[in-house]
Amino acid sequence: MDEWMTDSNGTNALSRPSTTANANTMFETAEGVRRHGSRVDSRVAAATPNVGSTVCGCGRETTHRLALRIMNLITITVANAFVFTAKLLTDRAPNTCAAFAALLPYRQQLIHARWSGEACWIPLGDYQLGVGYENHTSHPSRGDLLWHPGGISETELLFAYGSSLFGSKVGQLAGNHFLEVIEGTERLEEMGRYVLYHGAQDIVFEVA
Repeated sequence: MDEWMTDSNGTNALSRPSTTANANTMFETAEGVRRHGSRVDSRVAAATPNVGSTVCGCGRETTHRLALRIMNLITITVANAFVFTAKLLTDRAPNTCAAFAALLPYRQQLIHARWSGEACWIPLGDYQLGVGYENHTSHPSRGDLLWHPGGISETELLFAYGSSLFGSKVGQLAGNHFLEVIEGTERLEEMGRYVLYHGAQDIVFEVA
């Protein structure tokens, strides 16, 4: 994994890239950081705190955590027609954000919710992301995404497009609020109706 360091001028520079970097995680590579960093840095720097950082003994911070703080914008594409920009809530759900970011680009099937009102969801069975509850809620706002880590019900990701109360056949659930739509909100309801009337649709999460 690449490592970042602070040079004598106080700016960030890449050093010692490792051949073990995960090619599926765009911002864990030097090329990914160079390609996306300058474009998104000005938009998110003020809103991204120093949380969940990993610092080695020499004082350098690992690329995965530092890049996550810089590049916390995600593009969500549904049915190859509805495109949203969402922000990782690294200050409120750092563990969930870091674990989810390691999956990017992430492709799944999105279906309409059965018990959660105006929402869509991704059923994930017994999949484990490796995180527990944090910043969890049963009452997502329009454009909020919740990760339910499993246990009470199956693991799932809920994408609220309107009025929603997170639930399942076993009762009310809570999920980690880790991602929220900040651009494209005017098309959320249209997206929800499309999934409702047309069935399961492709959904892709990738670095913005």
